[in-house]
Amino acid sequence: MTNLDAPYSLPIFSVWCVAAVLVPGRSVSGGNAHVMGLWFSTLRETVSSDRAQGGVTMPDRAGVSESVLTLAQWTLLARRAGAFSGKAFLDVGCGEGSRLRPLAQKGLKVRGLDESTRGARSGDDVVHVGSPFASVPVESHSLDAILFEGTTAFTAASFSPEAMIALANLGASLKPKGKLLIPVSSEDGEQAEHWKRQLAVFPGTVRVRTLSTGIMGYLTLAFLFGRAAKVSVIEFTVQRKPLSRLDWHRLAREAVMQKMNPPAAA
Repeated sequence: MTNLDAPYSLPIFSVWCVAAVLVPGRSVSGGNAHVMGLWFSTLRETVSSDRAQGGVTMPDRAGVSESVLTLAQWTLLARRAGAFSGKAFLDVGCGEGSRLRPLAQKGLKVRGLDESTRGARSGDDVVHVGSPFASVPVESHSLDAILFEGTTAFTAASFSPEAMIALANLGASLKPKGKLLIPVSSEDGEQAEHWKRQLAVFPGTVRVRTLSTGIMGYLTLAFLFGRAAKVSVIEFTVQRKPLSRLDWHRLAREAVMQKMNPPAAA
C-alpha cells in the first residue's frame, strides 16, 4: 500500500512554508501565505482535538465507516484532496461541520452532508442534511473529491440497494478523475476488501493507501498524547469519460441484481 504522506518530506515541506510566506499576492490555488494561514490555523486546534479523539473508531458491522478521524488525519486527507487549495470538496458524515466552516468562511469550495440535523443552520450553505442514499446536494460532475466519513446508508450488507445507490450518487457527483476517499481501520483487512469489491463495479480505479500524519504529528506534538488508530484510505478515482447519473445507477442496479440472483452453477 502507498503511504499518503510520502510525498511530503520535511525538506520539501519547509521550503514550501518559506516560499508561501515570502511570495505575496498569489491566489488561493497557488499555495501562498493565505493558504498557509488556513493550514496553521487548523494545526493550532489539532493538539486539543487529538487528545480527545483516539483516531478512527469503527463499528462492528462490516462496511461501516463512521469516522472519528483525528483533526490531523482529517486535515491531511482534506489537504491531499485539494480542499485547502480551492478544489470542490464534499465531506459526507461531517457532523456539525466544525472543520469545514473555517475553510468556507475563507471562500474555499467545501461542503458537508450529514444525516443528523445537529450541524444544520438556517440558510446554511455549508452543511446539508441528508443521506447519499437519497441524493447528494450538488450537480453531476461538479466535485473534485469526496471524503466519506460514515452514514447509515452503509450499515447494510455488501451490494445492498442502499449501499450501491449511495455509491452511485457519490460517483455521479464527481468530475472525471475525481476521487472518493473512504477511511477504514488498517487493522481490518476485510473492511477494505468490502469497499474494493463494491467499487469495482463502477468505472474507475481503486487503490488502498496508508494514512500517516507524519510531519503533522510532530508539528502538533500529537505523538506526546498517544498514537492515533492506524488508518487506511480506499481511494476510488473516476475514469476520464463522464457517465450520466442514470448510467451510474444502472451499474449499481445490475450489481445488486447479480448479488441477489447469482448465476446457477453449471
